[in-house]
Amino acid sequence: MKLCARENCNYPVFSSGYCRYHQSDRRDAKAMASREKHKEQKQKKRGAFGFFNTAKPRPKTKKEGSEKSLKELKQLLDIVFAKWVRGQDTHCFTCGSEGDGNINPIQCGHYIARSNEATRWHKDNARPQCKFCNEYNGGERELFRLYLCAFIGEKRVEELERLSKTSVKWTREEILGMIEKYK
Repeated sequence: MKLCARENCNYPVFSSGYCRYHQSDRRDAKAMASREKHKEQKQKKRGAFGFFNTAKPRPKTKKEGSEKSLKELKQLLDIVFAKWVRGQDTHCFTCGSEGDGNINPIQCGHYIARSNEATRWHKDNARPQCKFCNEYNGGERELFRLYLCAFIGEKRVEELERLSKTSVKWTREEILGMIEKYK
């Protein structure tokens, strides 16, 4: 009977030459050697500075001092518009609850979803809503429409719905104008 190759071990061995207690040690050592070899190969591939392609510098996405992109302007307008809407009232438009700050804060709720850019920043489309109504109840669209009709009139709501079916491509100047308007 063969004994373990490990020094001072008298247990019988597997086909690898180690006993059941030292078999895992052998596997760990083998895995560690493999990892070290892989690390060295990767370091050679990367070069002296740790980058894969050291010959070409990374392309710059924007020139220094350039103006904001259209996407960044829309994000800024979202923030400014939401603050303006929340500043109109401290009560939820659909349930009437008062925002308490942390648990159920007042948000900017939209009758027609924000994904529709034609009505996204339209003052008739947005009203203050509590987090519960706006997020968890999907904006309470039916109730929102009912109260909106009472508040601004059926004709303006239908006009808003008609406007939502149109396609709009906002220019930088129009977005900057709305940012100034709602500040």
